[in-house]
Amino acid sequence: MIAERQKKRSERTEVKADQRVQELATVAFSDPLDFIDPETGEPLPLEQIPAYARRAIASIDYLPGGLVKMKFADKVAALDKLMRHLGAYNNRVEVHSGVKLADLIPKRPLDPPTGDAGS
Repeated sequence: MIAERQKKRSERTEVKADQRVQELATVAFSDPLDFIDPETGEPLPLEQIPAYARRAIASIDYLPGGLVKMKFADKVAALDKLMRHLGAYNNRVEVHSGVKLADLIPKRPLDPPTGDAGS
């Protein structure tokens, strides 16, 4: 029954799961160079930014002096959602015998000796 309702909603809204995954991938793999003119190093006007790249923009603020501030969608959150969708996370805690917590902590280099070097 749930699957049937989801299918009807998807048909009604014309939003498919594949589109949502593609949108997550667009955000997750967005490249800041898509927003920069390669010849001048200046930000591109909005209309010159490729449509796929514009979808990674979360907001645009127009500041005094003609400056434009763009905020991008959260890449880490998009990557996390993609990983969950792909089943790349294991939701269980597994205990392996013979592994000690101390073995998992990176070793620090030895601290330099303290005290008077002349004694």
